[in-house]
Amino acid sequence: MSLVLLLFGDALAGWTEALAVATFVLALATLAGLVVAWILASRDRAAAKALLSEQKKNDDERSSEEIAAAREDAGRQIAEMRAQLEGADARSSKEIVAARELAEHQIATAKAESDRQIAEMRAQLDAASRPLLIEVQPSGPMYPDMGARPNPDIKPGNSRQVDETIRVQFGAAAVEIDPRALYVELAGGFVRLNLPVRNVGNGLALIHARGVEVQGEGLGDVEFRVVQRERVPVGETARVG
Repeated sequence: MSLVLLLFGDALAGWTEALAVATFVLALATLAGLVVAWILASRDRAAAKALLSEQKKNDDERSSEEIAAAREDAGRQIAEMRAQLEGADARSSKEIVAARELAEHQIATAKAESDRQIAEMRAQLDAASRPLLIEVQPSGPMYPDMGARPNPDIKPGNSRQVDETIRVQFGAAAVEIDPRALYVELAGGFVRLNLPVRNVGNGLALIHARGVEVQGEGLGDVEFRVVQRERVPVGETARVG
């Protein structure tokens, strides 16, 4: 019995030792599995980190490219808008210049037309009221306004003398002449000249002595001027000397 117990004790000790070894081996295997799992996990983490880094890099590159493309597109749009604005400004400037030139042309045309109409109206008014002095025909009618009267120097039987005359004064000298006749006399190097004029125009004629001139070759300055009537109505006569 003691031998059986001894053998059983030895066997139990062997089984215990074997169980311990098995347990140790199992622990080693578990530890190895854990190590392998940690290594695999570390590798996976590294791969995942590398993948994330690559993705981030790609995302950054895409973002940069998108930003650059967006900036380029915005710059292009701004350039197009600026070109459109410049074109619009240029067109506006041209349109303004064209409108100003057209307005100036229209104003000039209207002014020219207005000036022409005013000139025509003025010419019509002038023609309607303009006087016109002409010579009196020596054989024409003797009008009452000429102031003719019986010739005081007429002698009976002298047919060469005029029945009706007017007295014309040259300084201290005076002569009786036909009111229709032109009178010319040479005396001491001087020329005495007196002529009748008649207003056949449409308005009152004004004759100023200072405006009377005599022109001709060999004639000097006018010594004195005489105007019988400075204001000559239409259809009447005056004498200038």
